[in-house]
Amino acid sequence: GVDCWWTPKLPGTYKIFIKYEEKEVNGSPFACKVSGGEAAAKAQTAKIKCSGGALTEGKSNVTNEVEVDTKESGIIGGLSVSMEGPAKPDVNFKNTEGGLLIIQYKPTTPGNYKLHLKFLDYPVNGS
Repeated sequence: GVDCWWTPKLPGTYKIFIKYEEKEVNGSPFACKVSGGEAAAKAQTAKIKCSGGALTEGKSNVTNEVEVDTKESGIIGGLSVSMEGPAKPDVNFKNTEGGLLIIQYKPTTPGNYKLHLKFLDYPVNGS
């Protein structure tokens, strides 16, 4: 048998992939929910930085982009995004190298929209 372990730094649901001879074992990936550490999660969320002109002004019928810098936070997953406004725009994440994510949104109706970016239930500053 083989034993392994890891110490997660933040709460959340993790996927654990297990392979044997380059093939995933039955049931892999396994979901593992880690609780506790809410203060750490809140502190790490505060280190995420959002930027880009589309944070304050976007254009309808055009793909607008917001940069989300997670380098200092160490957060690489578990982010959720939603928008509210006169219509429901398409919203996508685009991953790049080195802890930078791009949120792309394309509203079809002009008006005021709110972008909500969260890690777990903690709002990201600037969203």
